[in-house]
Amino acid sequence: MRMMTEGISNASGLDYVTAWYLKAARYMEYSPATSAAFASTNSIAQGEQVGILRGELFGKHKVNIHFAHQTFKWKNEGRDEAAVFCIVVGFGKTGKPNKQIRHYRTVQDAAPYPVTVDNISPYLVAGPSVWVRSRKAPLCEVPEIVFGSMPNDGGHLLFNDEAKQAFLLFEPQSAPYIRPFVGAYEFINGQKRWCLWLACTTQEERDARPLLAQRVRPVQQHRSDSKRAATNKLSETPHLFGEIRQPNTRYLIIPRVSSERRKVIPMAFADTNQIAGDTCLCVPDADTAHFGILTSTMHMAWMRFVCGRLKSDYRCSNEVVYNNFPFPVLSQPQREAVTGAAQSVLDTRARHSRRSMASLYDPNIMPADLLAAHKALAAAVDACYRGAPFGDDGAERISFLFERYAVLVAEQEAEEAEEAETRHVEEEKAKYEAEELRLFTKEAAKETAKRDAKKHRLKRVPKSDAKNRP
Repeated sequence: MRMMTEGISNASGLDYVTAWYLKAARYMEYSPATSAAFASTNSIAQGEQVGILRGELFGKHKVNIHFAHQTFKWKNEGRDEAAVFCIVVGFGKTGKPNKQIRHYRTVQDAAPYPVTVDNISPYLVAGPSVWVRSRKAPLCEVPEIVFGSMPNDGGHLLFNDEAKQAFLLFEPQSAPYIRPFVGAYEFINGQKRWCLWLACTTQEERDARPLLAQRVRPVQQHRSDSKRAATNKLSETPHLFGEIRQPNTRYLIIPRVSSERRKVIPMAFADTNQIAGDTCLCVPDADTAHFGILTSTMHMAWMRFVCGRLKSDYRCSNEVVYNNFPFPVLSQPQREAVTGAAQSVLDTRARHSRRSMASLYDPNIMPADLLAAHKALAAAVDACYRGAPFGDDGAERISFLFERYAVLVAEQEAEEAEEAETRHVEEEKAKYEAEELRLFTKEAAKETAKRDAKKHRLKRVPKSDAKNRP
């Protein structure tokens, strides 16, 4: 594996099977007419691996995908069937007309249907051969997204409902320091969990509460025992979460992992009192229109093909999924339409407040009024991208989004190139001006030295001799 991936950035993130793809592509350099096909885990056509692997295959070796089977569940005759999700990819250096993608309606579907396309993208859908790279900031002008806060506490700063009540029974004066803690599991399943949030406390306040101090001490030991130097350093502040990224405004909370059975990834607004855990993502300053776009059919189409997977579940990421999503540019009427439709989804969910997100978004028992509200929201967001409606199978949507993504990336790269050229010109100008100043200063210094030397000589000549000089 090391031999095949030498020189490839972030190669440690690649699955072992990618070595066979690389080996085949390198063999094709010597035998361009050769084609190859592999059945492999679907992870290489999702998430960050696409950007790592496809840059080498498409960029360096110039291969083309000839045919593909999208994700399906691998079946065998063994007693304990492994949950392995696979793809099939056929490729070569030569181009071929009438390329074919085999679509599966579900990963368990045994009868895929073929679709003939002009080009197959690295995500095994019709579209340009572009791939999504990890990006530190959003491609579009939208609020930034961050991870939730990580306790790294060995469980000592966290409570379930029963433990919290027992704790406060003996030390009620610690109540102001207990906050709701929301991880992905708690958010989706409507479970209650709590945490000690001591970010604004003093040592005296903590020492005055024996049970609170008793909770903090094991955190110090837990972090000191770690083999990681960074975690050892955190033992100096055992009362604090290991990583604190809690928004100080209302924020949108998104679970990082969600079942692939759901048509929508559940998300909701949270106030600053609710502490989001690191199994969630947070979008501070998001408004209702942002919520609407992120819970739309368009965003879910992007999510399905770009995100990584945990088994078959969606694994949302900030740097690959959110930061690269081609958000629409909203006119005022479009913003109002999306905001209204999104608010209708929130209002409908509020009418079912006793049900968890898992229950509300279970495709078998999803309330009819919530399903209708999401359909109206999908139509409002679709209209922000184009006037004509999209097909129901998702293929048309994702092809459109990849084309839009390619345009946005090209525009950004052109802007960055222009900015780089401007900086280069300014730097060269500054160098020239600095050199001119240096030469001028040097010449001025010479002239000053000459005048000083002449004055010095005149001072040494007797006055009578100086008068007789012509």
